[in-house]
Amino acid sequence: MTEDLRELSIGEVAARAGMTPSRIRYYEQRGLLPMPERTAGQRRYTADVFRRLSIIDAAQRVGFTLDEIQDLLGSRYAACSMIGHLLDFNLGLGATVCAGPIRRVSR
Repeated sequence: MTEDLRELSIGEVAARAGMTPSRIRYYEQRGLLPMPERTAGQRRYTADVFRRLSIIDAAQRVGFTLDEIQDLLGSRYAACSMIGHLLDFNLGLGATVCAGPIRRVSR
């Protein structure tokens, strides 16, 4: 079975993501992570959980609250808005992001 299709335990996810299992459970309770499938009562995750955890981590590092991140993860408009804020914070480009296609920018 390929790595992308293999189901992972909460302990495996936590170890690979560098966080505690309780933090992952907390994110589930807050609605930041979807409730995973369960096998014999144990949470089983697919590799796509790492993408979502990365988004949560990056958003927290630039100052978003968990409520704001939850909004981001649940709404296409909120995602566009957050991307705009991040680009504005880092490059001063946020206002133009949702108005049209994103173009490569040279620093």
